[in-house]
Amino acid sequence: MDAERLRVWCEDLPLSELCRPAVVRLLGAHRLSPIIATRAADLGAPLADAIRALSQGGVPVGVWPLLGEAEGYWANACSVDAVAALIESVVRFIRDNDLAVKTIAVDIEPPLTAVGSVQRVRGIARLRALADAVIGPDRVHLARRAVASFTRTQSYLQFHGFETLAAGIPLVLFDHGLPVPLVQDALATPLLEVPWDRISWMTYTSMASGYFGPLVS
Repeated sequence: MDAERLRVWCEDLPLSELCRPAVVRLLGAHRLSPIIATRAADLGAPLADAIRALSQGGVPVGVWPLLGEAEGYWANACSVDAVAALIESVVRFIRDNDLAVKTIAVDIEPPLTAVGSVQRVRGIARLRALADAVIGPDRVHLARRAVASFTRTQSYLQFHGFETLAAGIPLVLFDHGLPVPLVQDALATPLLEVPWDRISWMTYTSMASGYFGPLVS
């Protein structure tokens, strides 16, 4: 994909709106590439039609596989098997429909249940509460297994000609230079040990303010 383009993560935008001619022209004029949230239930004609409309308008497209909430929603050490299965289904859908998709995004965040359990905790205390909610006796084993699974997924996607884009929370950068990935293991978010093509750091203001409160304005 053209490195000069900016990517837009589209989680809840209706496909009918995304592929409107005026929207397609706007994306093309500003060199924007949508990354479309894609759940198993989305693998059908409306998604295929939207991708074709964007591609025909000269807009590169990526897809962003997401699990159902009951399965954990995001990719992490607790959901690797479901994520791998969903990604394989997405790739089959793309190939069966001859769609021009070059990027597949993998959104690596702590388990949804853990995130939900600490929503009322504010500031730095949220980090400790989140780690406490995720950490279990098998966390290191789960993390190593997840690294191996994500690495296989990366190789599978490369084999089929896709670029991989991993989204990660900035907290995992605290692991840089450490002998063991303490933060990634604690939050079930193995990221840095997998050879993704690109990494997108989630540094939007709402996330930062949620963790650090008055330190961010």
